[in-house]
Amino acid sequence: MPTLRPILIAGPGRPSVQPLARTLAESAYIVRTATSAARLLKVLRDDAPDLVVLHDGGVGGLSAGEICEANARELRSAPILLVSSVGRGGRACLEWPGVEDLVQAPVDPLELRLRINLLLRLKHYAEDRRSAEDVVRGLAMTIEGRDSHTHGHCQRVAAYAEALGTELGLAVEDLDDLRRGAFLHDIGKVGMPDAVLLKPAPLDALERAIVRRHPVIGDSICGRMKALERIRPIVRHHHERLDGSGYPDALRADAIPLLAQIVGLVDSYDALTSTRPYRSLWTPARALEELHREAERGWRQTDLVAALARLIEVGQLASPAGEL
Repeated sequence: MPTLRPILIAGPGRPSVQPLARTLAESAYIVRTATSAARLLKVLRDDAPDLVVLHDGGVGGLSAGEICEANARELRSAPILLVSSVGRGGRACLEWPGVEDLVQAPVDPLELRLRINLLLRLKHYAEDRRSAEDVVRGLAMTIEGRDSHTHGHCQRVAAYAEALGTELGLAVEDLDDLRRGAFLHDIGKVGMPDAVLLKPAPLDALERAIVRRHPVIGDSICGRMKALERIRPIVRHHHERLDGSGYPDALRADAIPLLAQIVGLVDSYDALTSTRPYRSLWTPARALEELHREAERGWRQTDLVAALARLIEVGQLASPAGEL
């Protein structure tokens, strides 16, 4: 990530900004704080912060909405992460200029760092004039960089999902959401310990429970970020099963979004046809047999598995080993 300009933390008093400032300072961010209107406006004008973490109680007589307006008038306006107190504006605050995300107080330090990291990545990619596609790719790479065995997984799942969506005749807008959601489907794994993520053996019950939290963590990371709002159902529900035996919400049948079902299917296909620490890769034929069995068990839609099989038969999906 490029060298940071300061992050501005603004609130109605020292108790509202100091804990957040300590959390970010410990993470090697450059931090500025403001508990007066004069100080806040000076930092916005002179330091051009990369991000503003703003308490919704406002600062020094200025309301949070007025601060958002003032920030929007600056030449290099910063995205705003709003810290919302119970009983205040909630989601309506997302309509204020520059507000890109919202967290509820009291703020969890890990969640704060994750949210800030994502917002800074979005900002820096935008400043580099890269496309939104590059933003999604950059976020997905934070996962793959931790595990050599999943190298290329996000790209393959995105390509497979888009191909399957095209085969099913989905609209262009849905295909775009499908590709982005597939790239980010495992973003919640950034919070998993290496001992679990990289374990070269089957997971025990506790470790499986940890892994099963990643869709919820991913949904939380994407939650209320305007750029990622449409793909949240994919991130949260790609491990659901039609019979209700999936996770995290045990959804059944049509309650599971179609795009999440598509990503879940091709995610499983890629996992089966890739080498993992605890097993060798399967051939596409063997992987399809397993997916057909899962459809017979009531886990997946039969027509989705059939459509995936058609793509494989005509050579539109290749396994990592190059087999068709």
